[in-house]
Amino acid sequence: MSGALAVILGGGAVGSYVGGMLAAAGVKVVLIDGWPEHVESIRAHGLSIATPEGETLARPEAWHLAEAYRLRTLEPSAAFLATKLYDTEWSASLLAR
Repeated sequence: MSGALAVILGGGAVGSYVGGMLAAAGVKVVLIDGWPEHVESIRAHGLSIATPEGETLARPEAWHLAEAYRLRTLEPSAAFLATKLYDTEWSASLLAR
């Protein structure tokens, strides 16, 4: 997937795991989350993922939800929606092109 870009909206457990593992595998990832502390922590320290196979430190690009306007400048290969069910409607609209 060289040169691929994945956008993940939702940086909770599922979004962080998928985005982190993709980033660790060499895919460029933009992870968008609504919690400023989480975004700042990823920016400062990366994303630590613990699995039965061991720990992985990934460094996806992290954006706060307020920075989602920047999506207009991207041409992602894939977009993942990893929000809570009650956020599906608005978050799917945000990812739609």
